[in-house]
Order: sequence, then C-alpha cells, then structure tokens
Amino acid sequence: MSNACWLYSKDTAIAKIEHLLGDRVYVDRAYIRTLEKSLPKAVSWAIDKIGVDAAFEDCDADNDGKITISEMKETSTCLTSCTKLAVLNAVL
Repeated sequence: MSNACWLYSKDTAIAKIEHLLGDRVYVDRAYIRTLEKSLPKAVSWAIDKIGVDAAFEDCDADNDGKITISEMKETSTCLTSCTKLAVLNAVL
C-alpha cells in the first residue's frame, strides 16, 4: 500500500496527474493511447510498466471506462502500489 511507501505519496501523484490533465475531467483508454503517441518514450514505458488494464481495474470504481480524479482519490485500490507510484513520479 502507498501508506507503507515512505518515499512516494498517492496525493502527490494525483496532484501531478490533475495538473497534467488541465481541464480534462477523466482519463480513458483513448486518451492513454494518445498520450503514448505524443509524449516521450519514458511515458510509454511507464504506461506499459503500470499496465493500462491494471490501472482501470484498480481505479475505475464504477467500471464506466473512465477514471476520474475523484475515483483516483477515493478508490482504496488506486495508486496504492509503491512501485506504481515510483514509476509515475519518475515520468511526471
């Protein structure tokens, strides 16, 4: 769990994601595919390392195919892995 991860914080990662999303209110698979094509290879590496399907399983609380910031914050399984937080922080 992220609580046991003293180096990285779920709140910090979400704040970075929220900043990068700007006015966008959710992340879906189409947005992730667009990111992979338009951003540096490090982001593609991070997306592959974390796993898109795993992210949706962990974070998409209502299973609508969209991960909102509130789902990221409120879902107890979202961004709880120290490894995932480390990967996100490396590229954000």
